[in-house]
Amino acid sequence: MPDAREGAAIYTANCAQCHGVSGKGDGPWAEGMVPPPADLTRLGNGAFPRAHVLSVIDGYDRTGLPGKEM
Repeated sequence: MPDAREGAAIYTANCAQCHGVSGKGDGPWAEGMVPPPADLTRLGNGAFPRAHVLSVIDGYDRTGLPGKEM
């Protein structure tokens, strides 16, 4: 797993366009996306759900998601 600095660079390069700099789903490409990008700040209940997030990013867990844009 990358450290925090490397993870931030990966997020900026690959995720912020849709999820936004703050992770709230308000990136410059988000407008009009169906489904809209997730608000990543609302994930988990105090603990970051790493396994779930990685399975969605890698495409292993698409159940229940309308569209498969990511």
